[in-house]
Amino acid sequence: MSDRATSLHAGASAAAEDLPALYLEAERLARAVQHGAHGLRRAGAGEDFWQYRPAHDSDSARMIDWRRSGRSDARFVRDRERQGAEALVLWVSCGAGMDYAGAEGGQGTRKLDRARLIGLGAA
Repeated sequence: MSDRATSLHAGASAAAEDLPALYLEAERLARAVQHGAHGLRRAGAGEDFWQYRPAHDSDSARMIDWRRSGRSDARFVRDRERQGAEALVLWVSCGAGMDYAGAEGGQGTRKLDRARLIGLGAA
């Protein structure tokens, strides 16, 4: 291995040493968050009721909500709220300001370590 490759390997190994404990703490935090589908506040494929709308000629007979339509002279279609996954990119700054670890001698947890934990927990 070249000196550069050895240096990169040593740097990567040193950076990865903290990850198992960080990963476990992030998993513990992530379990405390309730997961669910994200409603997009638009009509579409989903489970939650969105609205009734008047039926159009292009709507098939199985799309019509016959129970709601039976209460009036018009035909209605039951729309559901569109649900989907959200895409998100998380970025943690590794700037010099992230080395701060407390006022008294810097013995506390570094801001960078705490930011990585929050990032893993949020992911």
